[in-house]
This record gives sequence, structure tokens and C-alpha cells, in this order.
Amino acid sequence: MYSVCLLVGLYSVSPWRALWEFSKLEVDNCRQVWWTNLLLINNFITGSKSCNGWTWYLASDFQFYCTTPLLVFFSTRAKHWLIVLVTLLFLATFTVTALLSSLYRLPVANPHDMRKTSTVMYFTEYYSKPYCRYGPFLVGILLGLFIYHKQTPFLRSKVQASVGWLSAMFSMFMVVALAYTLEDTSSSYSPAVALYQALHRTVWAMAVGWMIFACEEGYGGFINEILSWGVWTPVAKISYACYLVHPMLILLYNGLQETFMHYSDINMLYLFLGHCLTTLMVGLALTVMVEMPFQELKRSWAHMHQEVVHL
Repeated sequence: MYSVCLLVGLYSVSPWRALWEFSKLEVDNCRQVWWTNLLLINNFITGSKSCNGWTWYLASDFQFYCTTPLLVFFSTRAKHWLIVLVTLLFLATFTVTALLSSLYRLPVANPHDMRKTSTVMYFTEYYSKPYCRYGPFLVGILLGLFIYHKQTPFLRSKVQASVGWLSAMFSMFMVVALAYTLEDTSSSYSPAVALYQALHRTVWAMAVGWMIFACEEGYGGFINEILSWGVWTPVAKISYACYLVHPMLILLYNGLQETFMHYSDINMLYLFLGHCLTTLMVGLALTVMVEMPFQELKRSWAHMHQEVVHL
């Protein structure tokens, strides 16, 4: 909610130039539907009417999280029912996504031609909806439960680890390659496209999950060494604030321009580096001045509550 207030306040006093329309739309939307962000249902608001549109995943993640206690309960009490529940959830998200893709003839890649009906449906009916995104979350929850409950190492040889790494790399390669291949198919909508839409994010999550699992089992190699670098710790601590503000800074920069930018690789490189540096600085400031104080306040309240309970 602080980021919503920051957007409205910052954009309201900015001297917008010729390219200000989209930023003004963000301000108007936030003044009208800010409550959807507060209730974490903003992923059900269509793109052109949303406030802080990039925060749709916060709502989806919260909605996913609401199902987690049930999965944890079954994992500790009735594992056979956990298998049944997980199977049903996978089938549900797969079926809904495939049907939506077929019904609206959704493209494989992120579309840019807003004149097409399929493009509008891509964002309003598919892209941010939790029932189309649940597969990867379910993969992560199952991996976490498995790692937590396993008593002995699962991988017992380098051969097993090598097969796993090769499978993960091949899966990632196929996800990327099929996106280009299916995008170049004929004008008639292929069932393969719907199948790809329903599966590719889950397959990618399974490959990433293998990397995490292999590192935890001691078969991560140089990947584990890279991910264990200490430099990632401070970046991780400010990553949430950076996620909230980086599109805001990009829109602010664009809205302050008086003319269109001439595209070139060097211009885009400088913009990328500039946006990254600015985002890291603003993210650090917001983490120190907003996020960390509220975290400390939460810990203090929890400590006070424990003392009252003991009394």
C-alpha cells in the first residue's frame, strides 16, 4: 500500500511531457481501485484498469498460499490423500489453462498488437489469473515438503545427478525452443499451442526445482557455488522493494520525455544500467525506511503478545 501511495503522490506532482498518458492512467486507476491491492484481489482487475499492474503476482501468491495449510496437513496425516489432492489440482489448472487457450486462441508469446482480440484476452483472462499459474507454485510446495520430510539423501550417485541435470537442461531448452516453433505455425490454432500454454510454466518450475534439490543434495557443482555467493544476500534483502518500484521508475522516466527515443543497442544498454542502478538505490531506501521498521514493529508486537500470554 505504501507503493500505491508513493505512485499516486509522485506521479501527481511530476511535470509530465508529451508521453504522459499511460502514467496518468496509473494514477487514475490507483485512486479508484486501490482497495483491490489492499485485499489482494487486484489480479482479477483487467490490465487497463489495474493499479500498480505489475503487482498482480502478489495477489496470486497470496491466493496460492491460502491452499498451503491443506497441503501441509495432508502431508503429515494422510499422504495418500495428498497424492489425490495434488493430482486433482494439477489436472484442474492444466484443464482450465488449455481450455482458455483454445477458446480465446491465445498466442504462445507475450503479444504486443493490442488491436487483436486474442491479445486482450491474453491479459484479461489468462496471464494474471491464479488458476492458470498454480502449477509452478504447487511444484515448489511439493519440493519443500519432500525436502523437509526426507530422512536420508535421495541422490546416491553422480549418475543419478547427471541424469537429473541433463533432464532439467533439456526441459528448459524445449520450453524456449517450442515457444519459437509454435509461434511460427500456421494461422489455424493448433492443439499443441494450448498444450504448451497449459504445461510450459510447470515444466520450467520442475527444472528449477531440480536445481534447488540437486544443490541441497550436494550435486550442484559450480551452480551451487554461484548461488552461494555472499553478494546475493544484500540484493535479496532489497529485492521486494525493487520489484515494487522498478516499473514505477521506468514509467516516470518515460513520462518525463518530450520526444520518442531513437532505439539503438547502446541506448538500451545505458537505459538498462541506469534503471537498474536507480532501482537498487530506491529499493535500498524503501527497505531501510519502510520495510525493516514494519518488520521490527511486527516482531515487537509478537514478543509483547507472548509475554502477555505467559502472564
